[in-house]
Amino acid sequence: MDTNSRLCMSSAVAAHKRAFGEDCVPGCYDDVELADLLVLAGSNAAWAHPVLYQRMKAASRAGRRVVVIDPRRTATSELADLHLKLKPGTDTILFNGLLVWLAENDGLDQRYIDRHCHGFDETLEAATQAAPQSVR
Repeated sequence: MDTNSRLCMSSAVAAHKRAFGEDCVPGCYDDVELADLLVLAGSNAAWAHPVLYQRMKAASRAGRRVVVIDPRRTATSELADLHLKLKPGTDTILFNGLLVWLAENDGLDQRYIDRHCHGFDETLEAATQAAPQSVR
């Protein structure tokens, strides 16, 4: 029998190391309680992360907005103020469009980007080329 540490978490560890330079989760439970908006993409936290989901439910009851981006109707999407039921494979279109929109509407923290991001200009250019015309 294989374990969760190899089947499930090994891909997450690799992704975290590549994206953040460490194999730790880039957040904590306090973030859920302090956020004004919670966005979940492709996650059914109600089943996969029940402790986190209970905190999300409490945050929702306290007035935090919840957006779920997932083609499936799930227990988590039932909690959402907005459920974006994207067709499978179209989430990158949404995220490219969001990045372009933020860049064009002064929604980026340029100081943070300059200090902590490498290749951002290339990423923004690629997103601009791939984003739907309606957000350009």
